[in-house]
Amino acid sequence: MTKHHEQGSPVDRDSLELQMQRLVDGELDVDGRRWLLQQADSRPAMWRQIALRFIEEQSLQANRSVFVDAVPPTSAAVDPADHESPVQTPVRPARQVPRWAMLAGLVACLLFGVSIGRLLTPAATLVRAPEPPPAADMPSAKAAPAPPVESAPATDSPSPPGVRSDVSTRLVGLNKTGQSVVDLPLVPVKSLSSDVLMGHDHASLDELHQELARRGIELRYQTTVVDGMLPDGRQMYLPVHEVSFTNVGY
Repeated sequence: MTKHHEQGSPVDRDSLELQMQRLVDGELDVDGRRWLLQQADSRPAMWRQIALRFIEEQSLQANRSVFVDAVPPTSAAVDPADHESPVQTPVRPARQVPRWAMLAGLVACLLFGVSIGRLLTPAATLVRAPEPPPAADMPSAKAAPAPPVESAPATDSPSPPGVRSDVSTRLVGLNKTGQSVVDLPLVPVKSLSSDVLMGHDHASLDELHQELARRGIELRYQTTVVDGMLPDGRQMYLPVHEVSFTNVGY
């Protein structure tokens, strides 16, 4: 450096090139930078060379940073001898598995587990429907006796003048606590015809059906006979009439 500061000392081309490169690399001290600027003032072409060197250095740094970002760092130990080798194997990033492939694998594993679970389930642990009991153990509907019916004499209902009533009225009810007692007529069954027992005669019902049909009303009439046993051994029959009307229009 001392010879550069000497007045009238010759400055060769190689020395200027070296000082300019050191300036770009940041290795030139304060005295060296002052001397190089003095030389550039006397040689205007040096400013262009210094500018080109700075641009070239920036371009090299940019390329170097891009290369470093493209190669991810590895945690594996590197042999120092590998750095001295001119040829190095590039490190490839790990291949990522697509998300749809992961979901498909998960669904396949679930289906496989369910199928294996069904195959391994013993037959004894399966829930089965209860088997119906044998016919011998089932209670017979005929064997169940009808609930006893209690009867008590009651006052006869008054008849209209000139009409004689041959039907005696008795209070009949089931032998249960809180059961209501109904006033029912008791007549000998043998003295009644089937038409009286089952309800009105068929002729009257047909006329009633026709009259209601002309008015757009459908009549449904059904009679059911309910029997019961009295304490004295007699059997009681009760006709139950079910009537329903449906408006079907004209």
